Order: sequence, then C-alpha cells, then structure tokens
Amino acid sequence: MFKLFSRNTAITTKELENDLSEKTILDVRTPGEYRTGHISNAKNIPLDKIATYVGDKETPVYVICQSGMRSKRAAGIL
Repeated sequence: MFKLFSRNTAITTKELENDLSEKTILDVRTPGEYRTGHISNAKNIPLDKIATYVGDKETPVYVICQSGMRSKRAAGIL
C-alpha cells in the first residue's frame, strides 16, 4: 500500500488496519478481483482508470492491489 502525497511510503496491512484516522482506500484491482473480496471501505478504481480519480487533498489516500505492483504504478500516476 502506498500513502500518496508523502513520497509513496509503503505500509503493512496491519498498520493500515490500526490507523483509525480518516482515509481513502483505493483498490486498483480489476472489478472481478475486487468482487472476490476487498477491504470494506475501499473504492474500486482499476489501474487503467486511476488517472480519473479526483479526491480531497487533505485526506490521506492509500492504494492497494494484490501484490503491490499495480498500487505502485497507480501511486506514480496519482
């Protein structure tokens, strides 16, 4: 997972789970992968659509995927 706007810092899922602050979680997997299971508050925005994401710049954004490769690419795009 990569927290945007702070140099793409990677964190563990446990750290994300323990962070109770307001945050946006973007799941960049395909809709089919997302349907098989996802974090409850995550928004599904597939990697090929990530450039269309517009969010609140004051809220931390975390990008997740299956292995970390797509989330790293998505963080670079954002």
